[in-house]
Amino acid sequence: MIRGARHRTGGGKFSRRVINGRQIEEGGKALSSFCLFNRTIEKDTFLVWVK
Repeated sequence: MIRGARHRTGGGKFSRRVINGRQIEEGGKALSSFCLFNRTIEKDTFLVWVK
């Protein structure tokens, strides 16, 4: 069983949840920090494992 959205196809089963503006802002900050720390630039490919 697939959990989460299927990459690029949109054909898989997925879950969704409404988040507020603060959560969106914190997610953006975390992504920005990740990209800076790992020297990731636009169109670089990378994998992220979430525990």
